[in-house]
Amino acid sequence: MAIGMKMGGFYSNTALGESTLPPQITNLNLSYSYTADTVIKVDGSFNNVPDEHKKYLKDFVITYKPNEIPSYPDDGTQIVISDISNSVITFSLSISNVHDGAIYGFRVFPRNHEDMYQTINDAKNNVKTITASKISSINSSTWEQISKIAKSGQAANYWSIGDTKEVEINGAVKNVNFSGRYYCFILGFNHNETIEGKGIHFQFGKTALKGGKDIAYCSPEYGNTWRPNGKFVMNSYNSNDNGWSQCGMRTAVCQQFYDALPVDLKNVIINCKKYTDNKGGGTTSPQNVTMTTDKIFLLSEFEILGTQNVAHPSERNYQKQYSYYQMGNSRTKYNNSSSNSPVKWWTRCPIFGGVNGYVYVDEGGNTLKCANSVSEFGFAPAFAV
Repeated sequence: MAIGMKMGGFYSNTALGESTLPPQITNLNLSYSYTADTVIKVDGSFNNVPDEHKKYLKDFVITYKPNEIPSYPDDGTQIVISDISNSVITFSLSISNVHDGAIYGFRVFPRNHEDMYQTINDAKNNVKTITASKISSINSSTWEQISKIAKSGQAANYWSIGDTKEVEINGAVKNVNFSGRYYCFILGFNHNETIEGKGIHFQFGKTALKGGKDIAYCSPEYGNTWRPNGKFVMNSYNSNDNGWSQCGMRTAVCQQFYDALPVDLKNVIINCKKYTDNKGGGTTSPQNVTMTTDKIFLLSEFEILGTQNVAHPSERNYQKQYSYYQMGNSRTKYNNSSSNSPVKWWTRCPIFGGVNGYVYVDEGGNTLKCANSVSEFGFAPAFAV
């Protein structure tokens, strides 16, 4: 039962107007920017109530306060939205005396003509928080700071798709030495959120912090299409049985790459839920597509292209294309040892209906093909925080 509220008290009987309460709004979104040293401008939007309920709607009251979500309409600072004609309501406001790291909670209250408020609290729709920060670049931020902002779901207010961060890596991956400065870049914010949750997804690598080329890591044997027990191969034997879940690329290469990362990064990498064909072996059942949890993973065909060509067609039901590639950034990657040489690079997808191969991106970045599991191609790992 919807509960109406007037300033100073609750009402729950229809004689006092509860029957005319409009429903709660949906899809509250907030963003902010600094307009002065201690002043932020907050821009927001939300979906209006359905047309058939607008006759009950007088206006919207938006209440905000420091550190927590308001409990009722006068529990904080208010603004009133009187223009209720549009299907999407937008608003802007300024907050002064904002310190770095300040948190503000927002809540929307639809109000009827009897000055009663819809007070149903739906955390997914009518309440939101923002955390103000003056962090200027992702490279100047610690992984702990990045993780905190990623968990808030507001990372897109701070950084942009493609922003690059330097990472010191030291270790051997299948006897290929990683030692020194490497660069990862942002693939997406809150990617595929309904399955994979809030966070920032990154991929290696770039040749430089700014203006660098996209690269994949390649062994000295790169390009050899028959390297059983090779280095950056999908399996040590030519089979795609058990798909992504048990292939050597996942269990050995990705694990060893994770081990070589710095401790501060490893501390914040999350277990990312990824759906892939985990059966392979020439079988084609939709039930082949199951979930793994991965700290380091390869991208799928659909996550790169946004289309399904040669991987299992049911994978796309659980995947989304990464924003970085959806925005038109090049899918061509270059050899980390020779940045003028484009390379083939692996996805995590077994070929649909085939027994030996996995899908790769070719040197032009425009098509996806299948190669033997024991082929030495480029390694372009990804992770999420």
